[in-house]
Amino acid sequence: MPLPPPAADTDPRFHFDNFASLLLTIAFGFTMITYYSRPIPGLGISFYHLIVDQGLALANQLNHALVQELWDRLNSLYWGWKCRASPSP
Repeated sequence: MPLPPPAADTDPRFHFDNFASLLLTIAFGFTMITYYSRPIPGLGISFYHLIVDQGLALANQLNHALVQELWDRLNSLYWGWKCRASPSP
């Protein structure tokens, strides 16, 4: 019984993009495990702090935006009342 012919999409050549993707996946995984609690060389912060600090930075940005919006609304209310209270010439 003869073997079936190989599929048309089978390519025996080496795919460098797949190999590079595999190497990067392994490198990032190794870095995340190795430097979870120790500082990553060159960055000076651990992987854990990369995640946590970004969450805190986002929370601070949201808080600042909320305070700024409240300040702008109070300011517009104040100037609206002040303009109505002042006598017009």
